[in-house]
Amino acid sequence: MVSYASGFFYRVIVASLAPLNLDHKELNSRTAQCFIIFGISEVVAGTLNAKFSDKMDKYKLISFSCMLSLFSFMTGFLAYYYSNYYLCMAALAFLGFSECCFNSGIAVALSNDYGNKLEAFAVYRMLAAIGSTLTQILCIFLHSQLIFISLFIGIGSILYLASVFYFPLPKKVEEAATTPEKHSLFNNSEVTDCSATMPNDG
Repeated sequence: MVSYASGFFYRVIVASLAPLNLDHKELNSRTAQCFIIFGISEVVAGTLNAKFSDKMDKYKLISFSCMLSLFSFMTGFLAYYYSNYYLCMAALAFLGFSECCFNSGIAVALSNDYGNKLEAFAVYRMLAAIGSTLTQILCIFLHSQLIFISLFIGIGSILYLASVFYFPLPKKVEEAATTPEKHSLFNNSEVTDCSATMPNDG
């Protein structure tokens, strides 16, 4: 997410400010304001996660973060299309909030589902680093901003759908493994304790 914001979205912010003919100092100041919004949204999300994450299902938290990422990409597309500076702020606010929620949900999922093993965290960080590197490579070689933002809207849609349809599956499998069979030979309510009717040999 940070690679997306610092690489591609920086260009969107600059393009939205182009009609104002700002000098270099003012342009840097306006760009910094957008990234301050990004940081504030992460702080707010972290504060809310500290209070409510224990009460929320970790998979729903991840799904919610993916939905916010999709909103951010779509808002970024509108910011690019209309060259609107305030839409850039909104897109980065969504992005910062979603990144914090996603990292919190993934950390809880890795701790609970994989026994807090270091290998699980290492694989996650490795995949995150690969994704960040690929994003920066795309920022360098893919000059069309429209193709770039459309690509990320597609990726965001796939992530959101995956979080909705895939993440509930482990929970359903776990519930099925711990729930007794509904269609048993005997009804539990009809089974009586025969030990009370047996004669006492002693």
